[in-house]
Amino acid sequence: MARDKKHKAEYDKQYRKDNAEKIKEYSDKYNKEYYKNNAERVRKNHAKYRERRRDFVYNYKMEKGCAICGYDKCAAALVFHHEKGDKQFGIGNR
Repeated sequence: MARDKKHKAEYDKQYRKDNAEKIKEYSDKYNKEYYKNNAERVRKNHAKYRERRRDFVYNYKMEKGCAICGYDKCAAALVFHHEKGDKQFGIGNR
């Protein structure tokens, strides 16, 4: 059974590589049709996602405060900094 899964995974990977354009065309067509039929639902989900992301960043800033002086009164006044020119992490990588 495990061998069959491994073989299928390898086959699927090669198929996606060999048929990237065909898959992209189908995917674009499907996504446009889905959005057309579910526009309100998609907009609501995107709004929820943006709100969750905004809340996460706000809460993170307020919890951590400034790494230099410890200020934690207003999240809008806090920004993410680099330490010694290197990012500790990227917001999109969380």
